[in-house]
Amino acid sequence: KKKNDELWEQNSALVADAEKRKNEAEKEKHELAEVKSELASLHDKFILMETGKAKELNKIKEDMEEMSMLSDMEHANLKKKNDELWEQNSALVADAEKRKNEAEKEKHELAEVKSELASLHDKFILMETGKAKELNKIKEDMEEMSMLSDMEHANLKKKNDEL
Repeated sequence: KKKNDELWEQNSALVADAEKRKNEAEKEKHELAEVKSELASLHDKFILMETGKAKELNKIKEDMEEMSMLSDMEHANLKKKNDELWEQNSALVADAEKRKNEAEKEKHELAEVKSELASLHDKFILMETGKAKELNKIKEDMEEMSMLSDMEHANLKKKNDEL
């Protein structure tokens, strides 16, 4: 009987221990289910968050591509404008150089004309001086002729009066 009581006690202890372990296992199973549920919820949130981040990253990527495209277009426009301005500037420089050369040529021609004019002026003055001398000589000759004529007239009058 004593052995039976000991076995009964051991059995009861084992049953109690098994019951305790069963309850703990149930509790752990329940906790595991809660953890799995929470993990599934976090997984869903993570997927939503990642999806949102992926959408946000795609939007950022699209915006950056659009900005890059706009930047490329602006760069192309600026390059085109720069090329046009370069052509205009080159044309203006060429025109300015042409006008400078023409002005130099005209300045040289004007200097030649002024020199020729000065030479003609000097010749004109010499010619006028020569004409003035010639006119003075003619005037002197005419005065002398007039004087001689007056004298001859006086002589003729005298002879006429004598006759």
